[in-house]
Amino acid sequence: MRRMLLLLLLLVQAVPAFSQSIRYSVAMPQPSSHVFRIEITIDHPGITPVELRLPVWNGLYQVRDFSQFVQNLQANVPVKRVDKDTWRFSVGSDDLLKVTYGVFANEWGAFSSELNESHAFFNSADLLMMWPAKRSLPVELTVRPPAGWQVSTSLAPAGSPLTYKAENYDHLVDCPVDVGKLDTFTFVVNDVPFSISVDGNHREYDRTELQTMIQQIVRTETGFMNDIPVGKYTFLFHFNDGDRGSSGGMEHRDSTAIHTVFRGGRSVRTVAGVAAHEFFHLWNVKRIRPMGLEPVDYFKENYTTALWFSEGVTSYYGDLLLRRGGLLSRQEYLNALSEEIQALQSRAARKTQSAAESSLLTWYDKYDYYRQPDQSISYYNKGLLIGLLLDLRIRDASDNKFSLDTVIRHLNENYARKERLFEDDYGIARAIAEATGLNLDREYQSYVHTTEELPYAEVLRAAGLELNGSRIREVPNPTPRQKRILESWLTGR
Repeated sequence: MRRMLLLLLLLVQAVPAFSQSIRYSVAMPQPSSHVFRIEITIDHPGITPVELRLPVWNGLYQVRDFSQFVQNLQANVPVKRVDKDTWRFSVGSDDLLKVTYGVFANEWGAFSSELNESHAFFNSADLLMMWPAKRSLPVELTVRPPAGWQVSTSLAPAGSPLTYKAENYDHLVDCPVDVGKLDTFTFVVNDVPFSISVDGNHREYDRTELQTMIQQIVRTETGFMNDIPVGKYTFLFHFNDGDRGSSGGMEHRDSTAIHTVFRGGRSVRTVAGVAAHEFFHLWNVKRIRPMGLEPVDYFKENYTTALWFSEGVTSYYGDLLLRRGGLLSRQEYLNALSEEIQALQSRAARKTQSAAESSLLTWYDKYDYYRQPDQSISYYNKGLLIGLLLDLRIRDASDNKFSLDTVIRHLNENYARKERLFEDDYGIARAIAEATGLNLDREYQSYVHTTEELPYAEVLRAAGLELNGSRIREVPNPTPRQKRILESWLTGR
């Protein structure tokens, strides 16, 4: 008997445990209805009950309650809705949970999801419920498009046609999916493949200009960072005619989605700025991250005081690297900086709200009242200007030996690559000291955490620049030191 029991025990130990998997399917059987049909299949849940939740926000810092668009949810087991975002499934002894539902989606742009007769685009957090208890499980996504439509996404193929795999739910929802009759282009930089996908009704654009411009942005920014932290990267563009708003973009871990409206003409030069900004997010915010953004809480706000750096300094480098890459002239770049100064100085709220507070309160940006000039400032705008002032301060204090370039590379090497997060309030001040040996705590405190006026004229003088009203111009007879700082700043050499 003992030998039989021992044999049975060995046999039980030799039998592998049931593997758990989560599979999502997104179908579009009637595109004109604007309704995606979702199916979720979970094998061997091993937990009873199973609770699935649909995020309330993703990417864009706004609580938008995606569950308001859910329709006709059904399951193969009893289900109870627990709150506005949560469904509880009584799995019992069943070895499989299957859930189906529809999601209405008709909002154009990179921040949302849309399905119509000619095109589909979705951010998965808008559509696909999360299993919080098993957030780290690998997942699969199958896309079922109408006949003749192609799929573009940065997700890796899973073997079956139009089926993709993700490391976990966080990876899945950081890879948007575009579906339609797509124009596609590819190029390679440092052995890394890059793809460009264009959807939308504006197809009379200069394709050569688009590919050449994006290649130049990629080469300039990857050369500046001396790093490509992905195995492939995808640009998803939506080009439309008509009056559907302005350009915008959303960064993702190895892709970006960018939308814009064309009102005549074939040139795509107007998307250079947003493309440069979103691609620089490959490092800043997607990998160089403040503590307040981790882990992502899809069901309530993630607060941080550092968006002035994550977004504003990204804007600073997006424009500066367009200049260094030859996509902006010297004067165009100085004019753009002048406009940023004008924008901040025109907002009375600069005297009552700091850059850190603007970052913290970004969740109010969806409200018209909050966006009024006497109520708030933009952390994009002031953050860009703080980046400018910190850069020139560092160059001046170190006789151009160091710069903000030194700091951003230090953050990439010593934080992002080592999966370290920087502290929200003063982490960047600490990184400046670590990278350069300089103590700029007083300036940092003033620029980031107070409402003191930014000392534009004083700091610009180091680079032989002056303010004429709110316009930046080069001084007539700069010193050799001023010329050296100016040229190094504008060229990166």
